[in-house]
Amino acid sequence: SMIHIKQKQNFISNYKGSLKSNLKKGVSTLFLILFSSLLLSAQTRYVSPNGSSTPPYTSWETAAHSIQTAVDASNVGDSILVGNGTYIETIVLKPGNKLIGQDRDSTILDTRTLVTPSDYHAITSNDSCLIAHIHFIVSDTDRGAGIFCNEGVGLNQVINNRFSNAATGILVINSNIDSKLNEFISCKRGVNIIVLSSIYHSSITSNYFSRCETGISSSFPSNLTIRNNTIITKDEFSDGIFCAIADSAQVSNNLVISPNSAYGIAIGDGVGVVNNNLVYGSSKFNALRLTNVTRNINNLVVNSSTGTEFLDDATNNYQFNSYWNVNKPYINGTPDSTNKELYPMFVNPDSMDFRLQKYSPLIDAGDPNILDKDGTRSDIGLYGGPYGMSYDYPDLPPLPPIGFETEILPNQNLVILNWDENREADFNRYIIYKDSLKGFTINENNKYADIDTSYFIDTLFINRNTYYKISGIDNQGNESQPSEEIEVLVTRIHEDGIIERTYKLYQNYPNPFNPTTKISWYLPSMERVRIELFNLLGEKISELTNRTYSSGYHTITLNGSDLSSGVYIYTIRAGQYIESKKMSLIK
Repeated sequence: SMIHIKQKQNFISNYKGSLKSNLKKGVSTLFLILFSSLLLSAQTRYVSPNGSSTPPYTSWETAAHSIQTAVDASNVGDSILVGNGTYIETIVLKPGNKLIGQDRDSTILDTRTLVTPSDYHAITSNDSCLIAHIHFIVSDTDRGAGIFCNEGVGLNQVINNRFSNAATGILVINSNIDSKLNEFISCKRGVNIIVLSSIYHSSITSNYFSRCETGISSSFPSNLTIRNNTIITKDEFSDGIFCAIADSAQVSNNLVISPNSAYGIAIGDGVGVVNNNLVYGSSKFNALRLTNVTRNINNLVVNSSTGTEFLDDATNNYQFNSYWNVNKPYINGTPDSTNKELYPMFVNPDSMDFRLQKYSPLIDAGDPNILDKDGTRSDIGLYGGPYGMSYDYPDLPPLPPIGFETEILPNQNLVILNWDENREADFNRYIIYKDSLKGFTINENNKYADIDTSYFIDTLFINRNTYYKISGIDNQGNESQPSEEIEVLVTRIHEDGIIERTYKLYQNYPNPFNPTTKISWYLPSMERVRIELFNLLGEKISELTNRTYSSGYHTITLNGSDLSSGVYIYTIRAGQYIESKKMSLIK
């Protein structure tokens, strides 16, 4: 009966995970029954360099040496288990094949030596295939594709793989794809979807993209879900998520870290929802590029040169979003008052921990019609909404004060310390510590003043070393770590009021670090400053800054995400002043 057929289909779908109800119109019931029967009789084939390569390859002892050999011997729906090793070949799967590696760290498919003008896909998938736990080292970044899904009707599942050095990690043309828990490293495109019909459904969830020119790109897809992905862009030509036209797109809870990318998230025409995404870092064009047809809610943009561009000059569908430290928040429109500039109070953005602290103004500040996983009003940002994360908001101390500048008033014998004001919603005041010993430890004996301003005026002493450290206190009494030590040393004041002071390069903080650290220095006068990073062999790694700075205290941030663990040397050159210090990166 039809009921029996449906029960049989449901059983096979749940047990094998390779059928999907949304198949092409016109696929006959007879085909479904035949395909289901083949799955029920499926066998397991084995591949290992240590096997005897004896057909039909149904044990580790008789395992094939080649993946394609095992696939050729398989039937529709068979599983192919691949042992650890490096396999140099390209694969064409049969419908329903389940290709499962032992471990993506040690089961490697390497096609770098096999590229030809007409054959450059590591794996060509077929209908309803599963591919898991394999590391694809693809032919090259111009033409090589890790997995190619073309003109299929069933759902292809790609789970927990790694793709390196590919033009495209997963290329999908008129097919259904479920990509999750995969890692894409140094690919031109991580996932690229091109579909021309509304019958296809694609889901890109919980993947990690690093140094890709475009993390996720799509053209004309319907029923597209992009959710819970982490994307670290490569350069100023990179995009995090780029959807040209995306009807029914659900783009939510994605993290795009863009040190200097073109776009963070760009969505063209098409009805959909873009919510609870975080774009962190500078974007060359826009962090968000959206249309008013799409409902855009609960998103967050932080530390970007530009914020949101409205393609159709309309903003009524842009609500309950937030931004912080964005030079130009909006282009082509100004949205309503539900969109606010708010300091997010992340737990630790330097370690990519974008949870919110207990008193963050983003908590329960999202669209009231959307609930978090715990049933409360949704938060703005990465972990809000039904697909976010439920967690206890930690009550952390404020961040240490930074951005110090010192000003000497010789005629009044005064020194003025200025620093960046803390922005925590629960911030209360500052504590000034002062000592005559370099590298002093803060305690009750050298506590000097409590103030509620981000500047401090003190008496100036000539030819005496004076050292300051400053901490922050919140309303609950939590005290921050002390700031970097500020040294004030005036060796002489000339009769004309000119002050002689010294250059200073400070130890980076924190040290050891992972992945970011701050490098600070003091200039007695305006100078061109060049700071370079070297390894212990003296080889230059990068130039961190090379421009003119005013007199005073300055800080830059080094991001070591692309560096390996080890000891590095940073060197400052300012006029005739040269100094170097060591730093340690521990991952």
